[in-house]
Amino acid sequence: EDAEWSAHAILRLQEVYQLDIGNIISGQMELGLRTKSVPGSMEENALRLKREDIFAIAKGAYRNNDYRNAVKWLNESIQLMEAEEEIAENNEASEGDALQYLGYSLYKMFRSRIGNSFSEVESHIRISQQAWLHDKDDEIVARVSKRIGLLTGLNTTPTSTELLQVLNYGLGGQYEPHHDYMTAEEKMWGTILGNRMATFLMYLSDVTAGGATVFPVANVTVPVVKNAGLLFMDLLRSGRGDVNSLHAGCPVVIGSKWIANKWIHEGGNEFRRKCGLSPNE
Repeated sequence: EDAEWSAHAILRLQEVYQLDIGNIISGQMELGLRTKSVPGSMEENALRLKREDIFAIAKGAYRNNDYRNAVKWLNESIQLMEAEEEIAENNEASEGDALQYLGYSLYKMFRSRIGNSFSEVESHIRISQQAWLHDKDDEIVARVSKRIGLLTGLNTTPTSTELLQVLNYGLGGQYEPHHDYMTAEEKMWGTILGNRMATFLMYLSDVTAGGATVFPVANVTVPVVKNAGLLFMDLLRSGRGDVNSLHAGCPVVIGSKWIANKWIHEGGNEFRRKCGLSPNE
């Protein structure tokens, strides 16, 4: 399953960033950047794809009915297989250095789903892993929630927020354009907690390429910067959803993106962020 998702991730990166297949195979996947070319180095080999990887990507494209890319990747696979027929079998061990696998064992981590900490469904819209942390889990979690309240001036106690969400986006990890607020049909928190009013996003790591948070309607791009924070309002003061809050997480090209976010609700913030005089405020 991991290999299949990796193949889909590379195909997604190829499509979104219009990457050249030859550069992907050689490990030159960064946007306008080049990896350090040190012959035989672990860093260089770790990004280079093996013939088995190329064939797996070709099969992934075929299964997705993406025959145009399937043909391209199959041609690359066949060419490499033909070239390696002349290579001695004892070189197989060195080929194993071409990929390095990193396993995550984060407490309470599972494949990300769409929804909230109460009700979720798995979806291809979001490709990541996540964990929900309660303020009671650790004093650090409670301290983070308190600091978000001090920064935003909003009520961030457990009665007005959802659990702190920690997420990891690996290779090709993304989140397609979406709003954090729920519509009248989707609303599931009741009248006391209310809708999601604000989102506070924290970047816990840097990435080499990709992974930016983009706001298509507002035409804003926020790069991944470790220890940076991002606050945006999901609702207008009238309680209507703010269309400018439409946002997406771009696919990660090189690196591992770690973030945490806190959703702040209307309930308990009626006097912290008061209604305006117009429905459009």
